Amino acid sequence: MRIFAALLLTMALCASAARAAVKPYVEFYAVVDCSSGGAVPRRNPSLGLDVCLSPRHLLGGMDVVGLALVDQPSGEALGIKLGPAGATALYHFSLENIGHQMAIMIDGKLVSAPVIQSVILSDRFTINGLTHGQIVSLVARFKAQPLI
Repeated sequence: MRIFAALLLTMALCASAARAAVKPYVEFYAVVDCSSGGAVPRRNPSLGLDVCLSPRHLLGGMDVVGLALVDQPSGEALGIKLGPAGATALYHFSLENIGHQMAIMIDGKLVSAPVIQSVILSDRFTINGLTHGQIVSLVARFKAQPLI
């Protein structure tokens, strides 16, 4: 009986560690009019965000190749590095959507919905508004390389 209990405890600890090590899923969506067909409402009350997203993501999965903690004059931010296909897709989307919002989701949660101010030419950018602990956890889970 003790061996069985120890085995169950070991299995539970391994499952918990595996869940904690899962790579964070970062996705980018167009923010659309809530009355448009297929729009998906998302909220983040702590940030005061209440938006509707396009049904399909613009970028996600393999498009994100790195996450890092970035020190900026305004505080710490989450640095994101895109692969070539992701950077190209973001460039084209930003070119056509200056003045419109783009939503950023991490692990299915809305974390930011900035207004695109200009064409995004780089494969690297930052997201503000996350705590130090959130950034460190995401970076550790992603096992990111420095963005420098």
